[in-house]
Amino acid sequence: MSLIHQALKKLDSSAGVAPKQGTGTTAVKSENRRKKVLFAVMVVAILLFGAVYLLKYIPETGTGPAQNLKTGSFETAVKAAGPGVEVKKERSKATVEAIFLYRAGKYKEAIKLFKAELKARPDDPVLHNNLGLVYFEDSQVELARKHFTRALSLKHDYAEAINNYGAVLASIGKSKEAIALYNKAIEIKPEFQPAYFNMAVEYEKNAKFTKARRLYEEYLKFETVKERNAVKKRIKELRATE
Repeated sequence: MSLIHQALKKLDSSAGVAPKQGTGTTAVKSENRRKKVLFAVMVVAILLFGAVYLLKYIPETGTGPAQNLKTGSFETAVKAAGPGVEVKKERSKATVEAIFLYRAGKYKEAIKLFKAELKARPDDPVLHNNLGLVYFEDSQVELARKHFTRALSLKHDYAEAINNYGAVLASIGKSKEAIALYNKAIEIKPEFQPAYFNMAVEYEKNAKFTKARRLYEEYLKFETVKERNAVKKRIKELRATE
């Protein structure tokens, strides 16, 4: 039974009680009680009407974030720059095999091969970046951080390592620092796609939807974007929050 029905039933029962003859005080009390019940019915009716109006006529999207938009949930992870090979050096058999193992998700085996390569070339920034990348994918964040910073100490303008180090910082909640690194990677290498995507994801995690949307749009300008339709859909969802 609804609150209105309960109130109305109470009202009917009170109205059906006849005052005793010759007792004016009882009649006044009955009338006051009737007025109170009527007032309660009116309040309940107004509240219910207001609730129905809000549910029916207020749109899900508006000036604030959309209720159904899961911030930071687009894609399962940031885009780390894939393993590379120093242009001036030939690909060793071990490096080729390590990259193959990495792409196959066999991180432990890839780590062993990259570490063996590093013994022969300890100052190779690309190898440090590659090993850091595999550690990152294997959820060994501190070791990943160690090798990305080593790669950057050997090559300061290494956009891929800068991006990957940003991904590490983002994974441990250092959003501001991660965004700064993504920006730096783009300044060094404007055509570097992962940094645009990663920065968009980071802004989205921080509920800065307009900035995220604009970065996704920049990301779409590259012809080699694979998840074009998914990114377009996300841009549309983000526009609804502005």
